[in-house]
This record gives sequence, structure tokens and C-alpha cells, in this order.
Amino acid sequence: MQYQLWDQENGNLIGDFADQAHALDFVRQEIDARGPSIVNGMAMLRVGEDRHSLQLIAEGPHLLRLLRTEVAV
Repeated sequence: MQYQLWDQENGNLIGDFADQAHALDFVRQEIDARGPSIVNGMAMLRVGEDRHSLQLIAEGPHLLRLLRTEVAV
């Protein structure tokens, strides 16, 4: 399953990732470099098997919570 991170403010794709763990690693690196407010304009989507459907996983502060939940597990 592939994951994408999007910049919601300008509609640009930030990156494609092989799995959620890699996408969250990227988010963690961005937070380390720029601070936690960087997630305010981000959204994580899961790409469907058909490569056309997208499912919203988390956006903004919810993305930060998802990251914290994954670290705690």
C-alpha cells in the first residue's frame, strides 16, 4: 500500500512513500527541522490498489497525533 503526503495550502504533492512508516519518518524529520507547526498544512493519504482512489489518513494536528501514537506503540 502506498502513502502520499500533500501540502494542503498549495495543493502540491510532497512525496510518495512505500508505507505509512516511511511517510511518518519523513514527517518526523520535517518536525525536527522546522518544528511541529509544519504539519498544519500537511495531509497523509493512502493510495488504493487501483492507484486512483485516495483515502485520507490524517491531516494537520491529527497527523501529529498519529505520529505520536505510532512512536508510543
